[in-house]
Amino acid sequence: MVDTHCHLHFPQFKEDLEDILEKIKEKFSFVVNVGISLKDSLKALNLALKRENIFSTFGIHPHEAKDANLEEFETAFKKLYSEYKHKIVAIGEAGLDFYRNLSPKKVQMEVFEFQIELAKKYKLPLVIHCRQAEKDLIEILKEKGKDVKGIIHCFNGNKDLLKTALDLGYFISYSGIITYPKNENLRETVKYVPIDQILVETDSPYLAPQPVRGKRNSPLYVVYVIQTIADLLDIDFLEFKRIVTVNAKRAFNLPLSLKELRFDPTIKVKNTLYIYLDNPSHEKEIKFFFGKNISKLPYKEDLCAGHILYLIKNPKLYDKIVFVLENPNEHILKLANECKEYLEKRNVHVEVKHGRNSEICRFFGQKII
Repeated sequence: MVDTHCHLHFPQFKEDLEDILEKIKEKFSFVVNVGISLKDSLKALNLALKRENIFSTFGIHPHEAKDANLEEFETAFKKLYSEYKHKIVAIGEAGLDFYRNLSPKKVQMEVFEFQIELAKKYKLPLVIHCRQAEKDLIEILKEKGKDVKGIIHCFNGNKDLLKTALDLGYFISYSGIITYPKNENLRETVKYVPIDQILVETDSPYLAPQPVRGKRNSPLYVVYVIQTIADLLDIDFLEFKRIVTVNAKRAFNLPLSLKELRFDPTIKVKNTLYIYLDNPSHEKEIKFFFGKNISKLPYKEDLCAGHILYLIKNPKLYDKIVFVLENPNEHILKLANECKEYLEKRNVHVEVKHGRNSEICRFFGQKII
């Protein structure tokens, strides 16, 4: 389990921080503790240095933009990042906030663009805040945000921002506000986001999910966000928890386990097992779907039916097995048909579908096959 955005160093956690940190140690793969100014980012880093599975960011929130000394910020960041790059995993929280306007709009945009360039320079992801500033944010991202890995934090924007972010390959992070009864429009956006671009967060100590609304939020409450989105996608809670954990590691450039890197095209949704087979070249980056590596790895020998059948293990556990083929070449077609023939001889219900004809394509959102 992960929480990709929280503020554990804030005073709201003063009384019970150690207890929360112990629970995070037991239950979480990691959490990301987010800084909002130079001084605050130092506090976030200091806390991260005390715990193995806590990481931090370095950033200037739009509220703090008016007081920021950009030269001082970059000098401090450069020095600290050289020593603690294993702990500082992103630039941000950066962005625009025209709701409260605690900093002038022009200053907010200057500081945001500065942090975009900093993220590019150090090849770090950028954690992006946006509140009632979608139009200006979209313009900046289209012009300057193409070569940075972006994370739209606490997403609550319109479809124009969502489309822009997805077109740029950004991650979309949902917080506890997705659980609020009146946020049906926000819940509707989930179906447009490819499942491997979804992140979860709490933004604690703020925005507690509906079941604990009104209380101080905590990373422990991220389970409500995970459950809500899993229900919307109609997939198992534990499966979705695994997916967003892998997504978060990819977003923040944290190492994946050998198991997470291993080629595995098998995807279970309810009681159907999907086998996703594409035909990428060996030169392409590893491709993830459902938090699994579904790329054809550069084996010296071709992928064979025996390999796929081994990954399926016990086929009679499923109501049906569906092979989903994307741009199949002759070898992929032959492989799928060999598997189908073998399984049907054992009275297993098998289907072979191509791209758009498979119901699993809904998990690709706007990036549909």
